[in-house]
Amino acid sequence: MKAHSQIVRQDYCDETWAKLASEAIREWSTPEWAPYFAQSGVLVLSQTSHAVGAAYVRNAYNVNSHPSMALDGRLAVDLPTPSAIKGVFGNDALSTAQFTNEVAYINPQSGWAHARRAMDMVCEQVRKAGVRVMGGEVDSLMYGSKGGKKDVTGVRLVDGRSFSADKVVVAAGSWSAKFLPEIGKELLASGQAVAHIQLTPEEAAEYAHVPVVFRMDTGL
Repeated sequence: MKAHSQIVRQDYCDETWAKLASEAIREWSTPEWAPYFAQSGVLVLSQTSHAVGAAYVRNAYNVNSHPSMALDGRLAVDLPTPSAIKGVFGNDALSTAQFTNEVAYINPQSGWAHARRAMDMVCEQVRKAGVRVMGGEVDSLMYGSKGGKKDVTGVRLVDGRSFSADKVVVAAGSWSAKFLPEIGKELLASGQAVAHIQLTPEEAAEYAHVPVVFRMDTGL
């Protein structure tokens, strides 16, 4: 994985989520976005002894191996044996790995995106279109009335500035609860431990096409 990268996968148990993600992957595969998308595949696996993780892998495989999920004729592939799991890496670096008592599959359609470079491209394009990009920390939303209904009319920043607009898009992810307290505990901010390892040019070349590993029993 590269710094500022993000996994791009359609490997969900829920068919609706999987299809939505599949549409996103189709977009990532277009000429405009493909330079920022590494379609390395995603290996999804879990120890069979982990009931929740193993069930997720089996259900996600059932969804993603359905013909309706095919992209360029490719579907998720079951990996029923330790040797089959090792085989997706295509090198001898995993000679010590056992992969015993695992349930696993690989989805060749998934991969990872260089999120930072992709966003830099988006910002460049919108600036060329005349959009003014400004930075600032939002403190709260501003409300008004449209058509007799309560509606968001703008944002107020922590430094006291405020901005109004005909349309306001709140894309705050897990921090949405700060601006929309009525959603309560439905959406809470969380943290993940992240570590980056700087590879040598030789290592980068060796691992360039290694799939993303997504473990459902440990969360790794």
